[in-house]
Amino acid sequence: MTGDAMAGSGSASLVLGISAEASTVSALLAAPDGEILGTGRAAGANPSAYPMDLITDRLASAVTGALDGTDPARLAGAVLGIAGYSRLTGPDPLRSTWDRLGVRCPVRVVANPVVAFASGTSARRGAVLIAGTGTIAAWIADGEVKHRIDGHGWLVGDDGSGFWLGRQAVRAVLAELDGRGEPTLLRAAVLGTVAGDRVPPDRADQLATLREAVYTQPPIALRRFAGLVPAAAEAGDRVAKRIVDRSVRLLVDTFAAAVDDLPATLTRAASGGDAPGSGGFAGLGGGAVGSGGFAGGAAGLGGGAVGLGGGAVGLGGGAVGLGGGAVGLAGAGGQASGSGLGGSGVPGDVPIVLAGQLLVAPGPIQREVSRRIAARYGRVPVVAGNSAGGAAWMAISEVAPAMSAAAHAHLGACRP
Repeated sequence: MTGDAMAGSGSASLVLGISAEASTVSALLAAPDGEILGTGRAAGANPSAYPMDLITDRLASAVTGALDGTDPARLAGAVLGIAGYSRLTGPDPLRSTWDRLGVRCPVRVVANPVVAFASGTSARRGAVLIAGTGTIAAWIADGEVKHRIDGHGWLVGDDGSGFWLGRQAVRAVLAELDGRGEPTLLRAAVLGTVAGDRVPPDRADQLATLREAVYTQPPIALRRFAGLVPAAAEAGDRVAKRIVDRSVRLLVDTFAAAVDDLPATLTRAASGGDAPGSGGFAGLGGGAVGSGGFAGGAAGLGGGAVGLGGGAVGLGGGAVGLGGGAVGLAGAGGQASGSGLGGSGVPGDVPIVLAGQLLVAPGPIQREVSRRIAARYGRVPVVAGNSAGGAAWMAISEVAPAMSAAAHAHLGACRP
């Protein structure tokens, strides 16, 4: 909504939700009933990957886009969920940013898993697995991360993430080019991404081109190749299928490590109980995972997607045909004993939310992670919505709690 349109909409208090991740900053302006009044986007702003001056500029850009001329004095509350939260120091490290924007309302800053969880469910407690540029699994209660696994950043952690996939793709291509690895569709896909239609014909020149493309960019830029891997896997490429299977196992293992042995002090219901719809609020979450095919190219995690042909396949149980060969992504870690999280002392009715591009976009990683988690814990995970919408809902819950249930459903109109 433009500033002129907002001018005639009265003086009702508004809220601002912001999600800052390694790849994108999203901001969302909303009314107390959850009506979306404006959105803004900017490049990523994770303190683990970018300097603070760049982070503040990108936050300001996204917020300015969401406000679009709306007087920031009309804001009653704001919530920012930021990846790399632990790297922020001081009592209010972003105060100068809010002052610059004219934002005078309280701004609550939380770890990004909190707003990702809130975008999938209105429950007060539960588990979330995020696989975007990075990876983290967390137990959320009352708007805080109570327990987490991974989220250590690209250099020493983020197993199975978009960065991890992109790095594995480049390594596979380098291995083929220097004779250590088998042929892979990833060679054409990765080289096409970095060189377009100017891929040199000679292997030595291809090696040089790829090395230069990798080392002239920040390491985190390897995430741009992530979407090429599941696309090649669905087209029948054996190398890509092995990478996808490894990613799935790492993600499921990360989630299991986060929730299997939680102490009762963390899993005990908060006073007042969970909010209605705790099994997966059908608003921001958008429903269960497991449907839809992967559409050939990259699913948003990496820059230029390339078509790799091949039909979409179900990677659920057993082996399936992919261009004549059999593949099984279901093997390791597929079946589990137990009927839900209850076997480890965690209540069996709490929601599990999947977030991040790898687990939101339809594809083999999303399908197989969802299947394995559902088999192990006795419930189908909920797909997260827009994390900025989750942040806006948290702000509404603080300034207009009577509106929070309706607002959560309304905010589901804004997808990631």
